[in-house]
Amino acid sequence: MLVICAALAGAAALLVHRVRANSTDTAGKMTVDGRERTYLVHAPSPYSKATPAPLVVALHGRLGTGRGQEWLAHLDKVSDEHGFVVVYPDGLNRSWADGRGTSPSDQANVNDTKFISQLIDKLAAEYSIDAGRVYVAGMSNGGFMSGRLACELSEKIAALAIVGCQFPPPLLAKLHGASPS
Repeated sequence: MLVICAALAGAAALLVHRVRANSTDTAGKMTVDGRERTYLVHAPSPYSKATPAPLVVALHGRLGTGRGQEWLAHLDKVSDEHGFVVVYPDGLNRSWADGRGTSPSDQANVNDTKFISQLIDKLAAEYSIDAGRVYVAGMSNGGFMSGRLACELSEKIAALAIVGCQFPPPLLAKLHGASPS
């Protein structure tokens, strides 16, 4: 059984590699607070800089990667159908500093809010992004991070989607300016 699972995982990885080798996705890097950060961008097909497009920031869960989130979320197809740019950033240590203090990134004092803010600015400079339609979506640890970003980058984030976690009550109080009832 273990051999079959390993073979299937290897075949899936090869298939993903083949599909990506023929895509228009762009891998990127940037340095934030002395740390190299990586991400993958998918521009819709067709894409034109003449028309500002929405941006979706898709955050992976704990132990995930941006490429893994791309594979799980299937947002590339939706991007092509609806004309938005999607970015899949990588959390350091395969985690996000979501503010709960439990992830390796939180414990290493990684400033993921700053990373995502600078990533949005960088993509806005490289692509034609509609600043009023920047969205963040995350799963699990990425969902908690999405909640944090909605609070701390409310001037940049129009809406969020959280999958596989709850909106942390301390952040909810921050977002509304009062304790949740």
